Amino acid sequence: MTAETTTYPVVLATDENYAAPCGVVMESLLQNTDAPSKFAFFIFGSDLSVETQEKLRSVADCHGATIDVRTPNMERLNNLPLREGFSADAYNKLYAPNELQEFEKLLYLDCDVLVERDVRSLFATDLGDHLAAAVPNGPAPFIAEFNKKHGFPSDDPVFNTGVLLVDPERWARERVAERVAEWIANNSDQLIYRDQDGINVVLNGAIKSLSPQWNMEARHYREWWMGISEWWPQEAEGRDLIVHYTGARKPWRQWVYVPRLLAYHSCLDRTPFSSQKSMSQSPLSSKIHRLVGWGQLLLEAGRVQVGRFKQRVLETE
Repeated sequence: MTAETTTYPVVLATDENYAAPCGVVMESLLQNTDAPSKFAFFIFGSDLSVETQEKLRSVADCHGATIDVRTPNMERLNNLPLREGFSADAYNKLYAPNELQEFEKLLYLDCDVLVERDVRSLFATDLGDHLAAAVPNGPAPFIAEFNKKHGFPSDDPVFNTGVLLVDPERWARERVAERVAEWIANNSDQLIYRDQDGINVVLNGAIKSLSPQWNMEARHYREWWMGISEWWPQEAEGRDLIVHYTGARKPWRQWVYVPRLLAYHSCLDRTPFSSQKSMSQSPLSSKIHRLVGWGQLLLEAGRVQVGRFKQRVLETE
């Protein structure tokens, strides 16, 4: 049975530490749609306090959206490897589709994204024979290494799974969660991005490519300023995006400047999490952090350009 097509299910997997960013994802998504009441959020988290759950519900309620906070079975994740900053709850994205097979499609979002476009059009994507849809990673040195390691053609896309549109019925029927979890457990010594690696290996050839604007990594902005890549101006400048803050440079960290920083904190201030000192900043503090961040970017860009100049001098000698 398929739920009404006017319901847009969105899955987020979080823990107590990432609850505030989770709230920002919800708030930014709901601010950027003309039909917020059509969205249904499914939050999977094992350690969410009652207070945190109420705060997340408040974000949805303020826009007329629905929310279902679920406590997942964590025992099935016991054999999966962890690292600093990556909790077991992040793996719950694998099993969420199994519980939501009544929907024709569902959208999974990482908790370190900022949504600046109406995602309803994403649900209209024709998956065809594909199990899921995602954005291939932009320019990155690990792509060729990943494909070579796993025996895939060198030009195969390697997908960033922080934004993932899924056919939940097929996902469950073909036991994707179980297969990915088994692969991760058996290959823990060669993982780069854990669940993302597993999904790319198990679903090689079964993921449809989406345009970069649906998952634009903030690192491309930094690489552009450093003179390394033109991906940001080519694919992001002047367009509505889902900005994905991959890596250690998060918008809630101090002394870090990332694109759309003010927009991020504006969304944060509209949630019940705005009083959390680790996340919120005063206007003055925000401006200082932004200036320091710009200074760091310019210094790094300068180092890169000096290095390139020295290399050209050596080549002409």
